[in-house]
Amino acid sequence: MSDLIRREDAMDAVNDCGICIQKIMDLPSAEPERKTGKWIEYPECLRYEGAYADDQIVCSECHHVFSILDNCTEEFDFCPHCGSYNGGE
Repeated sequence: MSDLIRREDAMDAVNDCGICIQKIMDLPSAEPERKTGKWIEYPECLRYEGAYADDQIVCSECHHVFSILDNCTEEFDFCPHCGSYNGGE
């Protein structure tokens, strides 16, 4: 995977070189990879460290444990911890 950089930072790095700036402006923008996962609910969530109750969910990507009282599945289509999209099955 290529490193993603901000176009503005690259232009600052080359300073006032007109040809370089135009070439940077002509480059296509990159879309970062989007991780996808799902919310793991009770009882499957109990297999993960830190999960111990039926009112918890776990992100399938980062395995972060959330209380359903945090409303993660209702408020967020993504994991607030790692950013993975958890809106679908």
